[in-house]
Amino acid sequence: MITAETMYLLTMHLLLGILLVMIIFSVYSWMSTKDRMLVFYILYMVGGLIIIGNKYVDIFSHNYKTSFTEVTWLDNMFSASVMAIPYTIFLYDAFSVKTGSKWLKFSWYFVLTMNISHFIYLPVVKLIGVEDYYEIPFGSTLLGVIFLATLFLIASAFFIKNKTRFQALILSGFVVYISMFLLAAVQEYYFKSGLLKGMTGFYLALTGEMIFFALASSQRITDVYNESEKLKVISYQYQLEIEQVTNFFATSINQQNSVDDMLWDVSKNCISKLGFEDCVIYLKDETKNVLVQKAAWGPKTNDDDRIVNPIEIPIGKGIVGTVGRTGIPENIGDTSMDSRYIIDDASRYSELAVPIIQNDIVVGVIDSENSQKGFYTQRHLQILVTIASLCASKMEKIAAEEQTREKEIEVFKLSKDMANWQITALRAQMNPHFLFNAMNSIQQFTLAHDTINANIYLSKFSTLLRKVLHSSQQPLISVEEEVEQLELYLSIEQLRMGVDFTYKISFVDEFELDAVKIPGMLIQPFVENSLKHGLSLKDGEKRLSIIFSIIEDEYLKVQVVDNGIGRQRAAELNDRQGKFLPHESRGLDLVRERLQILQPKGLETSLISFVDLKDERAIPQGTEVTIFIPLLD
Repeated sequence: MITAETMYLLTMHLLLGILLVMIIFSVYSWMSTKDRMLVFYILYMVGGLIIIGNKYVDIFSHNYKTSFTEVTWLDNMFSASVMAIPYTIFLYDAFSVKTGSKWLKFSWYFVLTMNISHFIYLPVVKLIGVEDYYEIPFGSTLLGVIFLATLFLIASAFFIKNKTRFQALILSGFVVYISMFLLAAVQEYYFKSGLLKGMTGFYLALTGEMIFFALASSQRITDVYNESEKLKVISYQYQLEIEQVTNFFATSINQQNSVDDMLWDVSKNCISKLGFEDCVIYLKDETKNVLVQKAAWGPKTNDDDRIVNPIEIPIGKGIVGTVGRTGIPENIGDTSMDSRYIIDDASRYSELAVPIIQNDIVVGVIDSENSQKGFYTQRHLQILVTIASLCASKMEKIAAEEQTREKEIEVFKLSKDMANWQITALRAQMNPHFLFNAMNSIQQFTLAHDTINANIYLSKFSTLLRKVLHSSQQPLISVEEEVEQLELYLSIEQLRMGVDFTYKISFVDEFELDAVKIPGMLIQPFVENSLKHGLSLKDGEKRLSIIFSIIEDEYLKVQVVDNGIGRQRAAELNDRQGKFLPHESRGLDLVRERLQILQPKGLETSLISFVDLKDERAIPQGTEVTIFIPLLD
């Protein structure tokens, strides 16, 4: 028959073996995952290992004369510090106390405070010469409070919503530990089985808890792996965002027709798209061996879009000059600590300078400063390096682009002649600006070797042209056909403008779309006007709504609503753009003329109205255009 002493020793051997295996397993897991929770659990197990080791030393060094159940001061110290406190900290991360309920937070902090108090209490009573630490009412009360507080913490953890499998296994292990511990206590005190069997039960309780932690650790490794996969997805999304921004710059740069236009466009977009305070672009003057400010946006520009007090920086001087000499980008988080910093219009704390390199030769520098320390991130640097490369490529292709621009102007003139000759209504139906955008987009996709999007764009564009050419031969088309053409047109524009642009076509009243007839492509010029002047110049979310309704069976009411920059701001930008590329658009005038023809004789009511949408502070929030199209019998 196995004696109580033998069972006690066997249980110690079992717990010792499990502790050693679990420590090795946890250390290996920590080396793989760097999970800080494992560090505190390893400390917890090391405390248990020291207690078991100390018990072995006491028993074998005294030739088995030492009582198996004798608890030393060292046992209590390690159970109160190396075991209890690290395990409590482990539970902080395991149960996500930081984001948990107020009861979970309260119970955890209370348990931690009590364990620290217990840790302080033991050396104090040792110093004053007390032999039995828990015969003092305060000591026994403190131990009872710790036990009850721990139970309350676990109870609070049971109410965590959407518990992970890892948390469920930790809770299960703790429940097993408490249950076996209580059974051992009942056996020892109620059934008078003796302290030896009680301690055996305690070791078995720890063994059961360790087994559940092994399962929890395996689950944790799986969770950490899954989290790393999620981080990879986030990293992919991060790269995708960078690609979207650089694609915007690539599109915008490819639309410019001269080096000056391109540099001004880049400096402006660096402010609007990247959130910079200023952006200055320098080009190298080979004869003087200096960098000359050619374009800027922000405090360095005036109302006439001219650089205020332009400066020249010698190659090798200052941060910009150093980049111009070395060809290596510089991201300065605190310019006050960099003696190279040159104050231009104002002193700022952060500076990012990136070279523009052609054929391994620095031809310019893109420079931005910010009033915040450490403002520029690796994302900013990566995007600006890409923009600099795009600028260099564009500068090499200016001659070819000049020739392309001349051909585009010829297409404009040809389209205008077609309208004047009134060969078809196509001039009034499809603004050449859209044709140019389509051509440019196809060219950009091709240059970027994006054959998939280029093919999609070409397919949709050709389908739309066929429908427009077909409808231009018909005096009237159904609303259903008009909506199909608008859907196709908007899907093409969405492909060009990116994911920020969304649209919706809706109907207030139910009516037969194929039964209502109207002249073809009357609505498209207004939609294009919203895209070109209102939404394309806006940052962030771009929304367009087209709403159809029937008014007293006499008019088809069409509302085109956008959240663009507003007509006033659009007019200002158009006036500014007119200095570089004059263009007179008669698309809306031709629509007015066509509607006037449809208007019943004797009625002078305006069929087109514009409303500037503003918020309570009179800040433009977009434009609403309402068109009343007379219904023909």
